[in-house]
Amino acid sequence: SAFGVVLVLSICVIFTKNLDTPVVKASGGLTVCYIILFSHFLIFLSTVFFIDVPTEFKCKTRQALFGISFTLCISCILIKSLKILLAFSFDPKLQNFLKCMYKPIPTVVTCTGIQVIICTFWLIFRTPFVNQNFSIPRAIILECNEGSIVAFGIMLGYIAALAFICFIFAFKGRKLPENYNEA
Repeated sequence: SAFGVVLVLSICVIFTKNLDTPVVKASGGLTVCYIILFSHFLIFLSTVFFIDVPTEFKCKTRQALFGISFTLCISCILIKSLKILLAFSFDPKLQNFLKCMYKPIPTVVTCTGIQVIICTFWLIFRTPFVNQNFSIPRAIILECNEGSIVAFGIMLGYIAALAFICFIFAFKGRKLPENYNEA
């Protein structure tokens, strides 16, 4: 976790120092790239809540923080996939539709906001809690009970749905010109 945080911060510094280079300019939008770095920072940070003795705060924070930060990252990838699809779409109807859809920041905020709402309902109505497990003789195991498995499944299902949409966009944009290289 600490290594990941240091790595993300190092990449952010390198990225910022080289803002004027062609590689950074071609990276697909500075704002979206910084949001991706921030989401990776949060993902690495969320692992801290899975370690050590569970507390009420850790149980409530760990899955929600992971789900929201992962959704933030995937929604940025969705925007990048949509941009590539828009750039190389030669179907006029599809291109008009994609132009209407391509609004990077509002799309990221909307996608992430939906996950925030899902997690908020989960934390309000069936919140995760510390559970004492007596299944091993002469030992009490403290573990986080996720509260509502349905809410947990909806949170993960929403991430999977966004990832599937990214896959569809990537699949539709797979036949790019030979001289195009996103890297």
